[in-house]
Amino acid sequence: SWVAGLSASGGGDCPEASFGGLLEAANVLEDAGPERTLILVTDASPRPGGNPAAVTARLQELDITLHVL
Repeated sequence: SWVAGLSASGGGDCPEASFGGLLEAANVLEDAGPERTLILVTDASPRPGGNPAAVTARLQELDITLHVL
């Protein structure tokens, strides 16, 4: 499958912009079908100053399920 062709590289750039990334992804999925799911795979903490409550509210508003690994 196409997943087998993926590889990881880089790293060392902690913290990551996970809250901003989730908001961007939510905006992309806003007009998607009724079954909306995001999967966040991370090994780093989020950047300071992020607003997890705003991310949670946006995901709930759009009925998006979030899985974090």
